[in-house]
Amino acid sequence: MQQASSEDPGAVDLLYYVGEAYRLLGKYKDAFDTFKQVIEMNANFAPGYLGRARAQQMLDPKKDIGPDLDKAIESDPAYADAFLERAAYRLVKKNPEGALNDLQVVESLRPDHPLLYVLRAQAYLQLGENTQALENAQRGLELDRTLLPAYLTVAQAYMVNGNYAEALKNARIYTLYEKKNTDAWLILGMALYFEGKDYNTALNALNEALDLNKKLTEGYHYRGLTYLALED
Repeated sequence: MQQASSEDPGAVDLLYYVGEAYRLLGKYKDAFDTFKQVIEMNANFAPGYLGRARAQQMLDPKKDIGPDLDKAIESDPAYADAFLERAAYRLVKKNPEGALNDLQVVESLRPDHPLLYVLRAQAYLQLGENTQALENAQRGLELDRTLLPAYLTVAQAYMVNGNYAEALKNARIYTLYEKKNTDAWLILGMALYFEGKDYNTALNALNEALDLNKKLTEGYHYRGLTYLALED
């Protein structure tokens, strides 16, 4: 991509792919700078704003990336990936209604996109609509069995619906590949506690969760209950 871009310096799409390569390599500062250059070359190139938003979020999770996501959608109202990213960002900001609005647009553009259903499930979880959350989470996983976040969302949905065995199964799959997610270890520990068969493993999972987040209220609560179950 760098070679192609150097041979055709006016090709904004080639430079965009240089930025994407940097981002996927974890070189977020290089990615951010490249996407900034893309935008300077073409202020209406929607992928440039989405790329810059994604790189910025990795550089500083507290930075407001909303304006870049809005600009990406303004530049290309049929850009499904931008709507998905804004929906995910709105969920981080605890705005499930806004996320559902974005996902409704995605459904009209790419109705079989698995992330559409995973994010919709997360929105319904925030709204306390647990049955709809589980239905959408299951649909997302059916569409793509390799989509790792789907396993965590399915586990969370099963958990709030009281199916601890299925929550446990999916949380185990997720933590097999992702070791640094607090929510996953919490769900795993809670599911093991409610199953009541392996309190020591539940304790280990809750310890993992609390090692990642010392302020995790639920983690302390269920670790206390697990100690009680162990008569400690």
